[in-house]
Amino acid sequence: MSNIYMILHAVALVAYPIWLYCFLTKNYANLADEKLERKYSNAFGNIQLDDNPKAIWQPILYLLRRLALACICVCLINFSIIFQFAGLFASQVVAVIFLGQVRPQESKFSFKMDLFNEAMIIILIYHLMCFTDLVIIIKEGEVDRMLSYERQDNMGSSMIVFTLLLLGVNLGLLGINAIRGQLDKCRQKKYAKLL
Repeated sequence: MSNIYMILHAVALVAYPIWLYCFLTKNYANLADEKLERKYSNAFGNIQLDDNPKAIWQPILYLLRRLALACICVCLINFSIIFQFAGLFASQVVAVIFLGQVRPQESKFSFKMDLFNEAMIIILIYHLMCFTDLVIIIKEGEVDRMLSYERQDNMGSSMIVFTLLLLGVNLGLLGINAIRGQLDKCRQKKYAKLL
């Protein structure tokens, strides 16, 4: 029975990006329509809707990267860790190249935030590499485990700082946008009462 569920999930994971591509290419000219946007905006997010048809690849690439991450973690578990890191770096590099070349976001701020997030993820992947046996410290011809543990501890502290920076920036911006939205609603109600 579990094999049936696995096959159904695999079919859904493969079919959804195909459906999303067909849907976005067919409806690209109408994506700015308020009714369509209200119904399907979760599928395409804040992509640039005017004169940038390559922008429809952003939500598809986003989904495929998550799928690739899951496949890398599950399917390459018995392979060398080098292959796992190569897959992670490759997906990040493709995302950064795509963002820089296509600029699929509506605003410059969204573009800069996406680049910031991708750069931070690359930095965090570099940190993760330091916790593996790929990075060892050789002192006087022998592996120095204590120095390796000390360096890993330092890298852990550094990784915590970068993770907090990433979370702080993103959560701070979410909070600021929520406050702005509430202030705008209050202003609109105030002006509506005055009129």
